Amino acid sequence: MPQRFFRRVLFTAKSDVKFEDVIFKGQLENISMNGALISFEDDVSANRGDKCFMTIYPEGESQPIRIIAEVAHFLRNMVGIRFLAIDAESQAFLYELVKKLPAEPENTDEESDNLKKFFANFFDSEP
Repeated sequence: MPQRFFRRVLFTAKSDVKFEDVIFKGQLENISMNGALISFEDDVSANRGDKCFMTIYPEGESQPIRIIAEVAHFLRNMVGIRFLAIDAESQAFLYELVKKLPAEPENTDEESDNLKKFFANFFDSEP
């Protein structure tokens, strides 16, 4: 299994995932700068590579985070997704969220360097 470019941090929030015209309400379990794991009460019908729209509702925040994503893996009532597109405001909010959550001390410097590279590439690629 390839090493993750960004660490996942434990973060729970209400969320929903929309596949075509079907919305599944779930619970965000963890998140990184490029993906997330969501659990659902019931089984979700998904296939690897399916495109979806994810909305995260962080507690205490007035605006949800909206992300275009694809299914990376799934198991009955859990779906791991890879982010494909996110607006700049949501990206900045996500960056601050991930940055402030606890990190393993030995990974902090490497992660900080990875985040800087990611954002440099992200903003260089905007039209």
